[in-house]
Amino acid sequence: MPYSHQFVCLASSKKPYGRCIAGKLWGGENHGAWIRPVSNREHDSISDVERTYANGRTAQVRDLTTVTFSGLQNHPYQHENHLICHPPLWVSQGQLSLNDIAQLEDLPETLWESGHHSRCGVNDRVPPESLNVRRQSLFLIRPDRVSVRVSAESAQWGNPKLKVRASFSYNRIQYAFSVTDELAESHFLGLGAGTHQPEGITYFTVSLGDIDPNTGYAYKLVAAIL
Repeated sequence: MPYSHQFVCLASSKKPYGRCIAGKLWGGENHGAWIRPVSNREHDSISDVERTYANGRTAQVRDLTTVTFSGLQNHPYQHENHLICHPPLWVSQGQLSLNDIAQLEDLPETLWESGHHSRCGVNDRVPPESLNVRRQSLFLIRPDRVSVRVSAESAQWGNPKLKVRASFSYNRIQYAFSVTDELAESHFLGLGAGTHQPEGITYFTVSLGDIDPNTGYAYKLVAAIL
């Protein structure tokens, strides 16, 4: 039986064939719980068409949105995933301010397991043996000492494409995650290669992404910068 949830969108990040949309429920007995709308296609991504309102706008970060779902998705560890109905039904109900969103901040001790680093990251991935338990895979946090590095991380293998990676501390632990927030990524790419010291950042939405078939790890991402 279809059901609807109202949530504030706190991530609209890049994913193969579309977007990863996620947010927190707004109102009701589960106010503040995370929800991630997903499709039933490969990679679970939400297409631009699927996140379009009746007025032609697409769902954006801080939108208050109501979406109709068909049921829970049986993901191995992302317990927030709900399958959207087809045809999709997304209703815009305005936008929230950062002050409104303050009540939704998460306060985890750590951002998942520590001690596992990719070649260019710091504490940025979770090993395969830890990915068979359903868990919270999204947090809204206040990062400390943020810097953003734009570099060709795979240049030594002949790939000159620039990538954006955010370094920050949280609860006195250092992290460096890839940035998949498309607007933020575009902004920092426009600044060019180098290390940038951004101002005015209040929150990160961090996400534990899908398993990388090449490594078996799930990578931690900055899915939104607010």
